[in-house]
Amino acid sequence: MTELVLDKRRLAWADVTGRRPVGVERLGERGGFELIALTALFAGSERLWGLAPKRRVSRMSPEEMQRLFERHREAEAARDFDAILSTFVENCFLETHPLGLRSEGRAAARSAYEAYFTAFPDLAPDDEGVAFGKDVMVVWGTLRGTSGGDWVGVPPSGRSFAVPFANVTPFRDGLMEGESIYFDLATLCDQASLPLDEVRAGAKARAEALSSATGG
Repeated sequence: MTELVLDKRRLAWADVTGRRPVGVERLGERGGFELIALTALFAGSERLWGLAPKRRVSRMSPEEMQRLFERHREAEAARDFDAILSTFVENCFLETHPLGLRSEGRAAARSAYEAYFTAFPDLAPDDEGVAFGKDVMVVWGTLRGTSGGDWVGVPPSGRSFAVPFANVTPFRDGLMEGESIYFDLATLCDQASLPLDEVRAGAKARAEALSSATGG
């Protein structure tokens, strides 16, 4: 895995994966959050925006974040939901930007993980690069899986996909505060032969249900 360390300044371009140029920027604060931009991770030099909670005084070193994240990845690979959740703070979040879905709290995050691994039983991220900031970690690579179960109300196709992805993970109190996940939904659906409009409609209904459950 290639390592790129972030600081407060805009980073220079770097070919960190050997295939795709990657730019990561820290652009200041907005409403108590830090604004992070990921540029040219995907075709067309798209810029993706992510909000990470404003850093507190306590800091984790890149090595500490890396060790915890590797423990998290190992738990995901083992489908050990208790071990996955143990890497998060209690009031964690799991945010899937292409679907407009955000699950808050360990119980909701567990349900989201169970849903993903039901929809894609062999789901596996191939981490190819990582960048560190102050209590924040960005990982990118290729997300692979096969449609093997219901996904937001859409039946499985049995087809596989391999799409670029990025994760933005803030840390707090020695644990992961949450994950914000980015990938191109249209490309995933095209490769997996899933109806894009139905997936978007199902995700919208799921988001509305989550909002109602939390009083949003």
